[in-house]
Amino acid sequence: MYYIWKERNNRIFQHIGHDFATVDKQIVNEVKACAVSWRRIPRTTENIRFCLGWRIPEIVFGPA
Repeated sequence: MYYIWKERNNRIFQHIGHDFATVDKQIVNEVKACAVSWRRIPRTTENIRFCLGWRIPEIVFGPA
């Protein structure tokens, strides 16, 4: 939500805006950066699917 709010404020108050692809990339990069700091996430089908969808490395699952 932060990036959407930030983009909205930039457009309203600074008359500067980015295209959807740029904002989308910022959001994806932030989620990935947070996710790689996680450790010992349970290796469930749902979590694996989430990580594959966001291209998050399997390191988040910790040692096997």
